[in-house]
Amino acid sequence: MGKEKVKKGFRKIVAAAMACMLILACAGCGNTDSGNTGAAADSPANGNDNISGQGGAAGSNAADETVENGSGAEGGVLIVYFSHSGNTHKLAEMIQTETGADIFRLTPVEAYGDDLFERAQDELNNGIRPELTELPEQEVIDQYDTILLGFPIWWYDLPMPVWTFLEGCDLSGKTIIPFFTHNGSSNGAGSLGTIEELCPDSTVRSDDALSIPGRSADGSETEVKEWLTEIGLAQ
Repeated sequence: MGKEKVKKGFRKIVAAAMACMLILACAGCGNTDSGNTGAAADSPANGNDNISGQGGAAGSNAADETVENGSGAEGGVLIVYFSHSGNTHKLAEMIQTETGADIFRLTPVEAYGDDLFERAQDELNNGIRPELTELPEQEVIDQYDTILLGFPIWWYDLPMPVWTFLEGCDLSGKTIIPFFTHNGSSNGAGSLGTIEELCPDSTVRSDDALSIPGRSADGSETEVKEWLTEIGLAQ
């Protein structure tokens, strides 16, 4: 009888220990910043600029789909960005307010929906470049010396619509300065290296990239202003 009680007690201890290990494993997964598999920190269904992000209408195609609101003067600054839930969109608007730069939103022809999580991973894994509703015309791109490139981190890399833009426009000789939202990949994960690879004839200022957690996009005006001052674009 005594041995049976000891066995039962031992089984309870083992079960409790396994439960604790499972909880710790799940918590660790939510803060992982490496790899391209699993629902980890910067998969598009887990925070940052995504289907469940904060603020802005998911998939909103606001009026800034084409270059607008700036001078378009040669040597100027153009903001080009992709945003799904609205977090990166908020940063782009803040930057435009502070700089008066022209702005262009990248919009996929086929909007991301409930299959966002799987579709984004499939596009990245298989090199699928989604078609965009519009690309800036090359003669327009040629008017600008500096491109401020905005995006969320999806699966530890650039969302594939941004690949479509970078490969579809000649940015040779341009200076590209990234800004991005994330849910853990504060260093941009593989995204900055991807920009450098896709734009070998551009000056990519990866060290000057602006990194903002998706949950902090609201209220990040101070960080945006400080960043613009640091990169020499504050008005």
